[in-house]
Amino acid sequence: MSERFALAKKVSYITIAGNFLMSLLKIIVGITANSWAMLADGFHSLSDVISTAGVLVGLRIARQPADASHPYGHGKAEAITAKIIALMLLFIGFSTMAGAFNRINSPDLGIPGTAAVAAAVISLLVKEIMFRYTIYAGKKINSPALTADAYHHRSDAYSSAATLVGILGARLGYPFMDPAAGLVVGGCILYMGYKIARDSIDNLMDAAVDNQVIKEMEICAREVSGVKEVRDIKARNYCSYYCVEMTLAVDPEISVYDGHDIAENVKESIISQNFSALEVLVHIEPGRDFH
Repeated sequence: MSERFALAKKVSYITIAGNFLMSLLKIIVGITANSWAMLADGFHSLSDVISTAGVLVGLRIARQPADASHPYGHGKAEAITAKIIALMLLFIGFSTMAGAFNRINSPDLGIPGTAAVAAAVISLLVKEIMFRYTIYAGKKINSPALTADAYHHRSDAYSSAATLVGILGARLGYPFMDPAAGLVVGGCILYMGYKIARDSIDNLMDAAVDNQVIKEMEICAREVSGVKEVRDIKARNYCSYYCVEMTLAVDPEISVYDGHDIAENVKESIISQNFSALEVLVHIEPGRDFH
């Protein structure tokens, strides 16, 4: 658990520093180079700093051990953090689209300077690198909060791409394309917000685990000596982990002690196979026609 938090903290600190520098660059260039799209993109990057800080808080809370008030631990703090990030993205997306629409209807549309082009290219490259780095770490430690933050970086990469197209279009003689890029940016942000909100809600509602994972757990249980039949198996998401419940049939003539040992062996086998299983509850039933 401590190694998991250490990696998440390292990734978060690196992305906070990168986003803060990129947001300053884009806001300054957006103002000086007369590009509304670049300015909006800069504020979007600034929101990344806030969201990543939220990820750190969520992970710090989630790693706290179980106590009397929270006997199952504090792991769902990560899913709550992911939902907050999603709401932030939805708000930013709507605001960006509204501002872009007002700008398009403005009678005074300026032409962005060349600095805006360079800033958009740099931003696109940096944000894609941040996305790949963060998504790798999020999948490695199976963190919904870190994965949500990675997609926030990807939304920034999309917005930077749209910003670049809009700036180039405006410089080629179509001034409306600069604020029009803001509409695309807003749409990308809204989509990412929706996706993260959907996933975080599933996590909070203990959604079922992928069928392939269930099949692999079933195979793992069948391979344990003494298991005659896997009659039922289901698993649900619990933050970064799975809670597994299964019903096994064993020889009806073995002792209670032997049945208990089989259940423990199945539990240890599943946990050791890196299924991210936090808890495995095994119910033993007497089988029939095994002789």
